[in-house]
Amino acid sequence: MQPLIDFVLQNLDYWWVFVFMAVESSFIPFPSEVVVPPAAFLALMEDNPMNIFVVVIVATLGADLGALVNYYLARWLGRPIVYRFADSRIGRGLRRINQPFQRVDAAYALVIGGRVVVKRQNQFGV
Repeated sequence: MQPLIDFVLQNLDYWWVFVFMAVESSFIPFPSEVVVPPAAFLALMEDNPMNIFVVVIVATLGADLGALVNYYLARWLGRPIVYRFADSRIGRGLRRINQPFQRVDAAYALVIGGRVVVKRQNQFGV
Protein backbone atom coordinates (compact mmCIF):
# COMPACT_ATOMS: atom_id res chain seq x y z
CA MET A 1 0.00 0.00 0.00
CA GLN A 2 2.84 2.39 0.76
CA PRO A 3 4.28 2.21 -2.81
CA LEU A 4 0.84 3.15 -4.18
CA ILE A 5 0.58 6.13 -1.85
CA ASP A 6 4.10 7.24 -2.77
CA PHE A 7 3.31 6.91 -6.49
CA VAL A 8 0.14 8.98 -6.13
CA LEU A 9 1.84 11.71 -4.13
CA GLN A 10 4.74 11.92 -6.62
CA ASN A 11 2.65 11.91 -9.82
CA LEU A 12 -0.58 13.65 -8.85
CA ASP A 13 -1.19 16.78 -10.91
CA TYR A 14 -4.15 18.69 -12.34
CA TRP A 15 -4.61 16.21 -15.19
CA TRP A 16 -4.97 13.22 -12.85
CA VAL A 17 -7.31 15.15 -10.55
CA PHE A 18 -9.50 15.88 -13.59
CA VAL A 19 -9.42 12.27 -14.85
CA PHE A 20 -10.10 10.66 -11.47
CA MET A 21 -12.93 13.06 -10.71
CA ALA A 22 -14.48 12.33 -14.10
CA VAL A 23 -14.25 8.62 -13.30
CA GLU A 24 -15.73 9.23 -9.86
CA SER A 25 -18.78 11.04 -11.26
CA SER A 26 -19.44 8.50 -13.98
CA PHE A 27 -20.92 5.08 -13.37
CA ILE A 28 -17.63 3.60 -12.10
CA PRO A 29 -17.58 3.51 -8.29
CA PHE A 30 -14.43 5.39 -7.34
CA PRO A 31 -14.36 7.60 -4.24
CA SER A 32 -13.33 11.22 -4.61
CA GLU A 33 -11.67 10.98 -1.21
CA VAL A 34 -8.83 9.14 -2.92
CA VAL A 35 -8.08 12.13 -5.15
CA VAL A 36 -9.10 15.45 -3.64
CA PRO A 37 -7.53 15.28 -0.14
CA PRO A 38 -4.09 14.23 -1.46
CA ALA A 39 -4.28 16.92 -4.15
CA ALA A 40 -5.25 19.52 -1.56
CA PHE A 41 -2.41 18.34 0.68
CA LEU A 42 0.06 18.66 -2.19
CA ALA A 43 -1.30 22.08 -3.13
CA LEU A 44 -0.67 23.35 0.38
CA MET A 45 2.95 22.22 0.43
CA GLU A 46 5.44 25.00 -0.24
CA ASP A 47 7.58 23.21 -2.81
CA ASN A 48 4.64 22.12 -5.01
CA PRO A 49 3.45 24.34 -7.89
CA MET A 50 -0.20 23.25 -7.52
CA ASN A 51 -2.74 25.81 -6.31
CA ILE A 52 -5.62 24.80 -4.03
CA PHE A 53 -8.14 26.95 -5.94
CA VAL A 54 -7.14 25.43 -9.26
CA VAL A 55 -7.43 21.96 -7.72
CA VAL A 56 -11.03 22.74 -6.70
CA ILE A 57 -11.89 24.11 -10.16
CA VAL A 58 -10.26 21.17 -11.98
CA ALA A 59 -11.98 18.66 -9.67
CA THR A 60 -15.34 20.35 -10.29
CA LEU A 61 -14.84 20.34 -14.06
CA GLY A 62 -13.83 16.68 -13.98
CA ALA A 63 -16.89 15.78 -11.92
CA ASP A 64 -19.11 17.69 -14.33
CA LEU A 65 -17.62 15.91 -17.32
CA GLY A 66 -18.12 12.51 -15.68
CA ALA A 67 -21.74 13.35 -14.85
CA LEU A 68 -22.38 14.50 -18.44
CA VAL A 69 -20.90 11.29 -19.85
CA ASN A 70 -23.09 9.29 -17.49
CA TYR A 71 -26.17 11.33 -18.43
CA TYR A 72 -25.71 10.98 -22.18
CA LEU A 73 -24.94 7.26 -21.91
CA ALA A 74 -28.13 6.77 -19.92
CA ARG A 75 -30.09 8.89 -22.37
CA TRP A 76 -28.72 6.96 -25.34
CA LEU A 77 -28.84 3.45 -23.86
CA GLY A 78 -31.26 3.67 -20.94
CA ARG A 79 -34.70 3.44 -22.52
CA PRO A 80 -33.84 0.72 -25.08
CA ILE A 81 -32.30 -1.42 -22.34
CA VAL A 82 -35.33 -1.00 -20.07
CA TYR A 83 -37.79 -1.84 -22.87
CA ARG A 84 -35.65 -4.77 -23.98
CA PHE A 85 -35.74 -6.09 -20.43
CA ALA A 86 -39.52 -5.55 -20.26
CA ASP A 87 -39.95 -7.61 -23.44
CA SER A 88 -37.63 -10.38 -22.26
CA ARG A 89 -38.74 -13.65 -20.71
CA ILE A 90 -38.06 -12.32 -17.21
CA GLY A 91 -39.81 -9.02 -17.92
CA ARG A 92 -42.85 -10.76 -19.39
CA GLY A 93 -42.98 -12.85 -16.26
CA LEU A 94 -43.33 -9.68 -14.22
CA ARG A 95 -45.90 -8.20 -16.68
CA ARG A 96 -46.13 -4.95 -14.77
CA ILE A 97 -42.92 -3.38 -15.96
CA ASN A 98 -43.95 -2.09 -19.40
CA GLN A 99 -47.25 -0.41 -18.45
CA PRO A 100 -45.87 1.88 -15.71
CA PHE A 101 -43.07 3.02 -18.03
CA GLN A 102 -45.58 3.90 -20.73
CA ARG A 103 -47.75 5.80 -18.22
CA VAL A 104 -44.74 7.70 -16.89
CA ASP A 105 -43.71 8.60 -20.45
CA ALA A 106 -47.21 9.88 -21.22
CA ALA A 107 -47.42 11.92 -18.00
CA TYR A 108 -43.94 13.28 -18.55
CA ALA A 109 -44.78 14.44 -22.07
CA LEU A 110 -48.13 15.91 -20.97
CA VAL A 111 -47.22 17.69 -17.75
CA ILE A 112 -43.59 18.65 -18.14
CA GLY A 113 -43.43 18.99 -21.89
CA GLY A 114 -40.04 17.36 -22.24
CA ARG A 115 -38.12 19.54 -19.79
CA VAL A 116 -36.90 18.57 -16.39
CA VAL A 117 -35.41 20.85 -13.80
CA VAL A 118 -33.34 19.04 -11.22
CA LYS A 119 -32.32 20.77 -8.03
CA ARG A 120 -29.76 19.18 -5.80
CA GLN A 121 -30.44 20.00 -2.19
CA ASN A 122 -27.54 21.40 -0.29
CA GLN A 123 -26.72 20.49 3.27
CA PHE A 124 -29.19 23.04 4.63
CA GLY A 125 -32.12 21.63 2.64
CA VAL A 126 -32.63 24.85 0.68
